[in-house]
Amino acid sequence: MNPLEKSDKKRILFISVEGVGNTILALPVFLAYQARGMQIDVVVSDNGSQEVTSYFQAADRIFLWHEKKSWLQNLLRLASSFRRFSYDSAYAVCPAGRRGNALLRLACAKEKKGWRSSKSMRLLSFRDKEMPFWDEKDHDLVSNQKLTGLLDEEVQKAILALKEKVNLGADVCRGEGGKLKIGIHATSHCRSKCWAPENFQGLIRRFGESFSLEISIFGACSEREEIKKISDMLPVQAQQKIGLPWSEVIEELKQVNLFIGVDSALCHLAAIIGIPTCILYAYTVPERTAALGDHVMIIQSNYSCCPCYQFVTGFPDDCPYHLKCIQDIAVTDVFSLLKIFLTGLRDRNFKRVYDNFSFPYPTRQLPFGACVVSVPGQGVS
Repeated sequence: MNPLEKSDKKRILFISVEGVGNTILALPVFLAYQARGMQIDVVVSDNGSQEVTSYFQAADRIFLWHEKKSWLQNLLRLASSFRRFSYDSAYAVCPAGRRGNALLRLACAKEKKGWRSSKSMRLLSFRDKEMPFWDEKDHDLVSNQKLTGLLDEEVQKAILALKEKVNLGADVCRGEGGKLKIGIHATSHCRSKCWAPENFQGLIRRFGESFSLEISIFGACSEREEIKKISDMLPVQAQQKIGLPWSEVIEELKQVNLFIGVDSALCHLAAIIGIPTCILYAYTVPERTAALGDHVMIIQSNYSCCPCYQFVTGFPDDCPYHLKCIQDIAVTDVFSLLKIFLTGLRDRNFKRVYDNFSFPYPTRQLPFGACVVSVPGQGVS
């Protein structure tokens, strides 16, 4: 059948051309529309988003935004691809940006929906005056749910479907042979999100005093030197999982009992497949970007300057307070919180961390299961 001919099956286009973590947060939307019996095409970046989307079988067709190509090259190539297909609806999902809005303008669809972003260039953006401005206050999945008209039940079923595709098993919280298998992602292309290597060393040393450990350190090829440095510092030998395809990353994640890392796509992935996950947040807003999953604990300092999205837009290496938000998170606090976290997970099958654990610091429940623990800062001067 010619793609431009009408079909009984509705055809939907989703545009999500940001980071891998952003794509992971959009996967439930893709799957929910698949469950409605619709043909789902997506545009994602070739930064690994296409591998994750393929692994979860979340799209019938994938178009790629090539990160190493120019804006003009991508727009011309994708415009040519779009001319071959006609869609009932096209959505540029959160986070709203110039790429998504520009591609929304180029799509051939009866209905186009996206968020107007004040940061987007008018010439290259789809800025229908009837479309709402994206205020960045809601969780990205909540924003996308509003955009696409999905019901709460549909989104929750889609999140459950993602876990079922991985088939993690029921005993993820219990190590085999008394071993605690910990996965770590301590590095990031955004250096300002990273906890100091010495802190990870101290954390693993404390775990080694209480548990028999098996450590795996995950990261991209570009993070090889930092991973080696951290690995050499640890009191136990660590397996280095560097530059693996995302499908292999998922298989490796299935072997760990606990995943600890900075705010990154790897933590999003571990969380969404059901791994107990602890994420160390710097200045970003958990309410907007928290990982999806019941067994997720986010640790963030309670500094008055945090969160700071004015800072995050540029990803610089420093800030006026020298990144105290992430660097001042104490190893002792992280370890004590993780012991409570693990004890609860091992003793009972909790559906949500927040509802069942007693933490020594203020906590707050986020959409889709995650819990934020606000650890004390030392004041900003």
